[in-house]
Amino acid sequence: MQSSLGPVRDYQYSEEFRPDTKTNFTGIYAKVDIPKGEILCTVPHDHKIIPNIGVNDDTSDCDTANQLAEYMRHPLLYPEYLPYSLYTRKQRRGQLPSWFSASGKRLLLQLLNDELLPTESTTILEEWYDECRDYGSFIQDEWWSHAAMLVQQRADDDIIIPAYDMYNHRNGAKYLNTQTEWNQDDALLSPHITVASQDISAGDQIYNSYNMCVFCFGRKNGGYGTPEIFRDYGFVENYPQRWMFTKKERRTNGRDGTRREERASLEFDLEEMDGTTNEGDSSSTLIVKWILKPKKVTLPQLEWVVFLESQLQRLEQFQVVNDDTNTASADVNAAIEKEGQTAYELEMIEIFRQANIMAITHALQSLATMSPDEYDDDDDEDDDEDENEDENDDDDEDEDDDDDPSEREL
Repeated sequence: MQSSLGPVRDYQYSEEFRPDTKTNFTGIYAKVDIPKGEILCTVPHDHKIIPNIGVNDDTSDCDTANQLAEYMRHPLLYPEYLPYSLYTRKQRRGQLPSWFSASGKRLLLQLLNDELLPTESTTILEEWYDECRDYGSFIQDEWWSHAAMLVQQRADDDIIIPAYDMYNHRNGAKYLNTQTEWNQDDALLSPHITVASQDISAGDQIYNSYNMCVFCFGRKNGGYGTPEIFRDYGFVENYPQRWMFTKKERRTNGRDGTRREERASLEFDLEEMDGTTNEGDSSSTLIVKWILKPKKVTLPQLEWVVFLESQLQRLEQFQVVNDDTNTASADVNAAIEKEGQTAYELEMIEIFRQANIMAITHALQSLATMSPDEYDDDDDEDDDEDENEDENDDDDEDEDDDDDPSEREL
C-alpha cells in the first residue's frame, strides 16, 4: 500500500490489523527517528479528490461524495485513484452514529436523553441525502452512502486528501506531532504538506488533530470536543478530551424584570497527568482544566452539581452491556436479532457512556473543591449589549432624520 499511495515516505509504515484499542483504526507509525520539521507527507494537487464546482460551494461536498462513490463503484475505470479506491472500499460501514441501525440510533438517543451532547447525533446521513439527492450524478446506493460518510470523516472541508487522511487523531503536546503547510487561498493547485511539529521517536504513532490543527479555526474555540468527534468521526478520542455540558436556565433581565430561557455551559479539558506511585511504578491521573466554569450569577455551582449528579446516576443505571459477561443484555440481544443492530454499535455506545461517566465524575470532583471566588464573572454582559444596541438604534434614527436618503451609501 505504501508504494502505491506514493505520498507516504519510506520511513513510515502502517501497521495493518493493529487497531487502536478505542478507535479500531489502523495507525501510521514512525519506522525511524524523525526530527522536527521533517516532511512526512506531500500530496500534490492532482492526487486530491476536489469538487468540480469549486471549493466551499453549498453543494461542493456532494460533488466530492459523487466522485468518490464512482471511483469505488468502478475502481478499474479510474487507475489514478485505484489504490485509494480499493482502500476506501474496505473501510468499515456504519462507523458513524448516523449510519447505525434504527435500534442503535434509538439506544444512543436514549443515552443522550436530550440533555447531553452532541446535538444532531444520528441525522447526518439524512442531511446528506436531503442536500445532495438532486445534485449532479447522485445515485443513492450503498457506495454513495459509504462515500458520503467517508467525506464526512476524512475530507478537509470538501477536499479528500489521500494518505494525509490516514493519520489518526489525538490532541495534547505529548501526542500531537504534526502540522500542515497548505496554501488554502490556492487550495486547488497547491500541494498539501504535513511536517513533524516535534521530534518523533521510532515506533511512535504519528497523529493529526481534527479540532486543534492549524487550520481548524472555529473548532478550537467553538465548543467542539469529544462528543462532536464521536458524532462526526465515529470514535471516542483518547485523552486529552474536551467536554461541554449545557443546561437550560431562566434568566431575569435587570431592566424590565422579564425572564428568558438560555443555556448555560460548562467546558473543560480532561487530561492525563503522568506521575509515579508510592511503589515507584508509573501511573497517570486525570485532571480537569476548566475553560468555562460556573457563572457567579447565572447558574450557581450547586445547580450544576445537582444537574451533573443526576446525569451521572442516570448514566450509571443505563444498561448497554452486561458487565459480568461482557455481552449484550437479553433485551439488547433481542433487538440485535430483530432489527439488525450490531455488536459494534453496542460497543461504541458503551464506550461513549463510560467516557461521559468519567468526565462527569471528574468534573464533580473539581467542582467540590472550587470556591465561589473561582467562578467565572457574569456582569450582565447581555444586558449591556442590549443597552448598547438600543442606544445605537436611537443614534441611527437621529442620523436618518438628518440625512437625505438619496445621499446614503447603499
